[in-house]
Amino acid sequence: MKDYYEILEVTSDASEEVIKAAYKALVKRMHPDNGGTVVPGEKNIEDINEAYEVLSDKNKRAAYDCEWEKHKNNATEQQNSGTQTKEEVPHSRDERKEKIAGVIAAAVLSIIFRILGLPRWFGIIAICYMIFCLAGLVSPYIIEIINQLPAAKGHWNSEDSESLESLVALMGLRITFAVYGIHNWLSGICTFLMVCALIWVVVKVVEIIVKVDEP
Repeated sequence: MKDYYEILEVTSDASEEVIKAAYKALVKRMHPDNGGTVVPGEKNIEDINEAYEVLSDKNKRAAYDCEWEKHKNNATEQQNSGTQTKEEVPHSRDERKEKIAGVIAAAVLSIIFRILGLPRWFGIIAICYMIFCLAGLVSPYIIEIINQLPAAKGHWNSEDSESLESLVALMGLRITFAVYGIHNWLSGICTFLMVCALIWVVVKVVEIIVKVDEP
């Protein structure tokens, strides 16, 4: 969008008299008889006439000011969004490093607990923590794969990753409980939460299908 105020070399609060005087001065300066030339990429007489036509009319100027303000706000939001994206990349890398370290630490602790002959609950806790870390590592990639599907079309975002991470972690915990033969209230709670997370995934998929089918 063209900045008519910049083209006429006036401020946005310039009066009609100032705008008119600036227009006449620019036209005179760019006239061939005064040595005026058209430089590619710079303002020309067409831009000057267009800017004056809008800014010299109260109604057109008011409408232009509204559109120009929206244009500046959108540009600022896009710039801020780009800055935030750049800042989030190192943060996500740090999170991945922490989760990888958590997986390694949990695996080592699980082995140590078994060597020391500690109760199996120590090993189960270590494995559960390792599963949560693995779920955090895997879920973003699952989201990325889902967004590559034609039906998804990028509807899954980073916020959805947390819910999907919970589902993956709960499924891992449920499998762990089954392997260790744990069938008590803790296993029941895990199953209940896993079903809730699964329902959320189904609802999300239905929402995507509905959006895709909308005209």
